[in-house]
Amino acid sequence: MRRPIHVSLGVLAAGLLVGRVAHATGPVCDLNPPTSTDACIGAVQANGGVVNDIFRDSKGLTALQLPRFGQLYNIYPGCDAANCAGCDPGHDDSPYDCPGEYHCDTGTRDPAGLALFADVAAAVDKLDHLWGHPCRLSQHTLVNGCPQFGACVADGAPGNYVPWEGFVFDLGGASNQVAIFAMNDHGPQPCESLEYTVFLTDNPQSQSIVSSPMVTGADATKWNRAVLSKVFTQGWFTTRAPDPTGHASCGDTAQYSVEGDAFVQVFKLPCGADFHYAAIVAGNDGQDFSQCAFDSSEAELDAVAGLTEQGAGVAFCPPGHNCDPVNPCNGDGGGFTAPDAGGDDGGSAGDDGGGAGADATVGDDGGAGGGANLTPGASHGCGCEVVGTRGAGAGAGLAALASLAVLSSRRRRRGAARGE
Repeated sequence: MRRPIHVSLGVLAAGLLVGRVAHATGPVCDLNPPTSTDACIGAVQANGGVVNDIFRDSKGLTALQLPRFGQLYNIYPGCDAANCAGCDPGHDDSPYDCPGEYHCDTGTRDPAGLALFADVAAAVDKLDHLWGHPCRLSQHTLVNGCPQFGACVADGAPGNYVPWEGFVFDLGGASNQVAIFAMNDHGPQPCESLEYTVFLTDNPQSQSIVSSPMVTGADATKWNRAVLSKVFTQGWFTTRAPDPTGHASCGDTAQYSVEGDAFVQVFKLPCGADFHYAAIVAGNDGQDFSQCAFDSSEAELDAVAGLTEQGAGVAFCPPGHNCDPVNPCNGDGGGFTAPDAGGDDGGSAGDDGGGAGADATVGDDGGAGGGANLTPGASHGCGCEVVGTRGAGAGAGLAALASLAVLSSRRRRRGAARGE
């Protein structure tokens, strides 16, 4: 989504009145636009961390240049179904230059009528305009050892942010951060783009949650809720210049275009917490920014990628292997190669190039690497960006984020024909 750099809240308030969504999801973000959407924007703006550009990692790689995307991981190996709200998969329609340009394919279903894990996994394995359609579940009792993936909560229903019921990804290497690449089906913004809650762990079979690892410390054996730390307002691609005449229905103004991709958002853990698995849950639980709480029942996820503490894309490095023994802070390294006959893992070192600085929070200086019960705010020698300050110098880009609330004029397209 192409975004402007300088648009006042007053200008956008006028744009918000062009139309209203069909119904509010709540509990906060979209209840009374433009007031409620502006409040979410203001909260994010006050914490910095907004980049008025398409996504790039700390090495300057765009989303399509990243070394690896997460792969959907089946934590219920005896079950052939997967979480799916209806689109199996969702398929963006070219030229991808306006929200709502998509259709829902119908994949092969299991005997209970549920989407197959293999089909959903193929939809979210890379950036390709195919996307999975996860939902939060209302029923948490296993049936024959399998979740009730067909029991999606109603739109706007609170709670049920359960990581082991969402999309669980093997990130392919130790990751401190997770980037979310999603499609933009409709307004309001920023609510619809920020409809995700993210957890990380080294134990994907866990059914325990650390809800505030920034406060209590991270635990590699549990699901640790990550913090929204950065937003790329132009998403992961841009296709055209602003066109308020030809693309007025998309929400364009003279300053910006609104396209088919959602904001790219990055979630992170405390410094030194680097885990291999991520769970993506539909809806924003409001824990990071209460003004942005948005209990959307489902989401539209194209792909995810693990990032190092410095923000570089993670290459393949399985648990138990140090892919950069010279500098363990360079978690992306050169990747992992299977051991040869001599037992050398073949992993080559690589310079992270993140340009990170020293930690600004108080804490003991510890060793690099992850592990259980990591101290929040501690310096682990890897130059981790401090989440508490979230992106110094990024305030200028947040005037751009404010402009995105104009998409509140986009009506929700929630119909049975689309499987939502």
